[in-house]
Amino acid sequence: MGINQQRWEKPAVISDVSSSPDGRYLLISSINRPFSYAVPYYYFPSLTRIWDIKGNEIRTLFAAQLTEDIPRGYDVVLPGRRSFSWRADKPATVVWIEALDAGNYDTKMEVHDQVYLLDAPFNSDPAKLIGTGLRFRSITWGKENYAIITEGLEKTKMIMVSSFNPLDPQKSKRKLYEFNSDDRYGNPGTFLTTSNSSGRQVLLFADKGKSLFLSGTGGSPEGDRPFLDRYEIPSGKTIRMWRSESPYYESFYTHLDISKNVVMTIRQSVTEIPNYFIRDMKNRKLVRITNFENPYPQLSGLTKELVKYKRADGVDLSFTLYLPSGYDKVKDGPLPTLMWAYPREFN
Repeated sequence: MGINQQRWEKPAVISDVSSSPDGRYLLISSINRPFSYAVPYYYFPSLTRIWDIKGNEIRTLFAAQLTEDIPRGYDVVLPGRRSFSWRADKPATVVWIEALDAGNYDTKMEVHDQVYLLDAPFNSDPAKLIGTGLRFRSITWGKENYAIITEGLEKTKMIMVSSFNPLDPQKSKRKLYEFNSDDRYGNPGTFLTTSNSSGRQVLLFADKGKSLFLSGTGGSPEGDRPFLDRYEIPSGKTIRMWRSESPYYESFYTHLDISKNVVMTIRQSVTEIPNYFIRDMKNRKLVRITNFENPYPQLSGLTKELVKYKRADGVDLSFTLYLPSGYDKVKDGPLPTLMWAYPREFN
């Protein structure tokens, strides 16, 4: 079977291509000269345009100039349009962000980023959708009257997640939760999505649109305990549906029939390698569906120990120690040691 090929225009350094959900348009970004030896490619001149599927250029959305004088500081962005994408729950609507503070978050103002929309056939003026007081992070589209927007700051590490009605965005905006990105214990997880009729990811609803679902790693003093929660939209309450239990580490993989509480997970333990399971969260039934074998049997029997100690200045530190099977420190003595360390900043 042959492939129908069509050349549109001159070859270019194309950095991104994405099709509209209805398959009628393409959003194409290209990198142009002059190139620079001083900054990465994403500061080079670029052009973002909309084309139809027949190869006709419909509209230029943004022409960025070379930026070598990069602004410094926390939560600084380049002025102009950024983060182009298609709205997942519409046939052909382009979404992008613009900083209202000229890219400098230190500017005192209530709204710093503005979300814009442009519907096909793309010959009208862009429409304002919703503004954010923090820097825009993402939108998870759901249905015509419900979506989730995430905003945050690099300086404070704060993340804020809100719901809004795209038909009346500013008046309907409702904060769902706020947390510090370094606070693993307090992280509520992320909302589950599912494929819509266009194959795009949108929010997974249940109970006739009254419930959403959150999945997270579940950081705790006992270690990570992945979980799945049901979020009730009218009340804002969260109900724990399932949590990984010792001695296994089990994580949510995908939903199979969320209305019947059936999901797929990956489970492992100190002695068992990861395998896939179907879990019925209501009756706690677990069915194994894969039987992968240990690809490194020679490493079986390794011991793992968390060693805690206090530094000379009083700071509590720790490291994970791995030892070979059957090691006896009296009989075997000191062993050659491989040390791996990576510094990380915490607030």
